[in-house]
Amino acid sequence: MPPAAQEEISILHEADVSMEKQVTVALANNADNTGIPEQVFYQYIDKLAPTCPAVIFPPGTKADYVRKTKPLLFLAILSVASAGLPTPDQHKRFTLEARNFLAEFAILEGEKSLELVQALLVVALWFRAPENYARTNQNQLASVALSIAIDIGLDRSFLDNAASQPHGTSQLEKYLEDLRHSRVSPTDEFFCSLLTAEHNCHIADEELSLSDPHKSVSLWDPKTLSIIESIQGRADGISLGGHNLLENSLVKFGKLVNLLYAHELALHVNHNIDEFKAPFSARSLKSCSFIDTQPSNTAYLSMVQTIILAAQGLLDTFMSLSTSEMLSLPPHIYAGRVIYATVLLMKLHKALSVSRGALNEQISVDQLRLEIYIEQFLDISKQLDVEDGRSSLSRAFLIMPQLKQWIHDHTSKPESGKSDKSSQKEKARDDYYSDMAPATISQPEPPRGLSGVADRQAYAFPGCSSFLNALESQNGNHLVQDGATEQAADVLGREAVPDSWFWEFFNVDMLH
Repeated sequence: MPPAAQEEISILHEADVSMEKQVTVALANNADNTGIPEQVFYQYIDKLAPTCPAVIFPPGTKADYVRKTKPLLFLAILSVASAGLPTPDQHKRFTLEARNFLAEFAILEGEKSLELVQALLVVALWFRAPENYARTNQNQLASVALSIAIDIGLDRSFLDNAASQPHGTSQLEKYLEDLRHSRVSPTDEFFCSLLTAEHNCHIADEELSLSDPHKSVSLWDPKTLSIIESIQGRADGISLGGHNLLENSLVKFGKLVNLLYAHELALHVNHNIDEFKAPFSARSLKSCSFIDTQPSNTAYLSMVQTIILAAQGLLDTFMSLSTSEMLSLPPHIYAGRVIYATVLLMKLHKALSVSRGALNEQISVDQLRLEIYIEQFLDISKQLDVEDGRSSLSRAFLIMPQLKQWIHDHTSKPESGKSDKSSQKEKARDDYYSDMAPATISQPEPPRGLSGVADRQAYAFPGCSSFLNALESQNGNHLVQDGATEQAADVLGREAVPDSWFWEFFNVDMLH
């Protein structure tokens, strides 16, 4: 760390002492003879930290040492890693005190320290479902952690060798390269792989305008296709080597998310970005005419195939984890993206069901395996709820029964004896959604050949991801076939979910 950063941190030491005293007293008041705080700490070390090693300790670090030297961080760990160990009252007390201290020191008193950054990161990454959804402040925690980190100079500690970096390298890429070469911890390489995948998602979001309501890009613009190819190449460039089994699965998960983000535009209709981000509802399946509005060429077929294979690969990768491993993950990242991938398959399911285009001759609804995935996730949701009902992951997966209902709604055939009144209600509902839809935007044709005719079959779309090809061969997936009610009931309302916090959680824009 540069001398300037060290000096700035030392200036704050006196305030840190006061903070440590207050938290130490709180920990002492909660002490008991059961050894539960120590067990919780080691549960964090053994289970949570390995899934996202943002805040780690040297091997052999003792719980008592962290309790004495970094009491606020210790309390933060107790608040997120105590599933199955303390009583509900103890866990509630840990959580309440951690959040109160974080609010007092970081926001009210404006204190700044490395320990405070670490504590905020731990609580934000493994955010627990609060009893009152109004207390949900995950984005705020992450933002405050970033602000304090910059204020105490942590961003400058990576810039000493900036001159050796290639021109055009992004700031984050410089940080990651520095972290890789420092070899401070055996987990750094894995952590860098996770951050690289997250950075790729950010690039896709920014350059493809996946969440910008005021800007859109054309799918068939050569620049857009170049961006898609670049992101795909970035994802392929993340190595799966040198990781253990769990790390390998999580890096694979990140690479597959990259491919979904890169190709999401293929499912857009009139820049309907709200259908692709949380909170998801039945309205997320509203616009499914993308197959009929796109050219029936090999380029578009390749895009759709990539989305299907990446979504299925992501869901398969997640389901390969044990329930304990699932509950150890940063929930807002993994739960959100599991549901995101499922919704993409649902949009394709509906689109293929109603379309009469040529794509139906290449891909069948059955090949999506959507109903199978939903049933499996219903079982997983029940297991998660039994093991840790207050986990954010458990609460998020409460949407699974609703996903099943939405599939049933759009696959059910209309009853022959339906009343005129019922038909009128359906027409009124459809008219309402039509009025809500944005103005039609003309879809550009793919590039034309020298003859001036649209070169649909020969058009060179960026090749399929090498990683995805390997995954398809490994799993034996072959997608291409041989031979070529009322508005209130239609949209999932808060009352349909037993935990109102669920909706506040999914209002967090964690996907893009």
